[in-house]
Amino acid sequence: MATIVIKRKRELVSWLQIFRIYIDGNKIGSISNGQTEEFEIPEGNHTIKAKVYWCGSNKITFSVAGDQEQTVIVSTFKFADLTIVMEFAILILHSFLKNSYGISYIIWLAIPFFLWTLYYSTFGYNKYIRIEEDPNSLTFKN
Repeated sequence: MATIVIKRKRELVSWLQIFRIYIDGNKIGSISNGQTEEFEIPEGNHTIKAKVYWCGSNKITFSVAGDQEQTVIVSTFKFADLTIVMEFAILILHSFLKNSYGISYIIWLAIPFFLWTLYYSTFGYNKYIRIEEDPNSLTFKN
C-alpha cells in the first residue's frame, strides 16, 4: 500500500483546532497543530479534503502507485496568522489611544482584517484550509 504523509504547519490562529482528513470522502484521521501524520492508502487516484467545524478545503485529486510515499501540507487560509495578530494589535492600540488621548477612530483600521477573517468563515468556508503539494513530492491534478 502507498502512504500519504500530511504535514500541518504550526499556526497561531488555529492552534487549538484539529483538522479532520478525508480521502475519497472517508475520514482517515485527524491532525493537530504542527503535527505530521502518515496514513496508508491503496494505490490509484484519490481525492483529499480537510475539514474543521463547518469549514474545509477544496478537494484535490492525486494519484499514487505501489509503495510510493506522497506528502501534502495543510494550513489555514493565506495570511491567517498575520490577520489575527493585526486585529489584536489594533485593538490594543485603540484601547491605549482611547484611554490615554481620547482618540477612538483607530478601531476602524481593524475592519479590513475582520472582513478577511469573516469571508473565510462564511462565504469562503471551503477555502478556510489550504492543501498544498509538498514541492518534493506528489503531483496533483486540479
